[in-house]
Amino acid sequence: MKTRRRIKIIYFLNKKTYHTSVNTSKDNRRYPRIDHVTSQQIIRLDEAQTPHKNYIITKNMSACGIRFTTHEELTSCAHFMIYLNDHLVKSITANTKNWFRLGCYYLARVAWTRELKTGLYEVGASFLERESCNHEQLETFTELVNLDMLDMLPAVTHV
Repeated sequence: MKTRRRIKIIYFLNKKTYHTSVNTSKDNRRYPRIDHVTSQQIIRLDEAQTPHKNYIITKNMSACGIRFTTHEELTSCAHFMIYLNDHLVKSITANTKNWFRLGCYYLARVAWTRELKTGLYEVGASFLERESCNHEQLETFTELVNLDMLDMLPAVTHV
């Protein structure tokens, strides 16, 4: 029988209030899940190496992964980059130093996808650890970070 206890955490970021609660359930999880609902953006490359940006709604996360809903069907084992602010990451008590990251950008891999209704999907993804990443994953992550940085640069006009 599962027993569940919730600890509610409230913090403020950029004048927005976020409500987070920690699930401390006995359901054989390595790390406790933190219920956290917020909008985030992910960036992924498709098979033709075309970048796709997609907004998601996070549901919860733990020291090893994240669960969210999206309107885009993601395939299992697909890699994507997600921006997670420091306050969110610090709310996870386990050691996150091994995550494959650059600043606040993290590389994750889709573990499972479930269609909730037509055009809406729930996705579970795991954060990749530095020690387990291969050369191809490193190149994908580097390209995703570069694409996002290029979008932030002001447009250059030639005179």
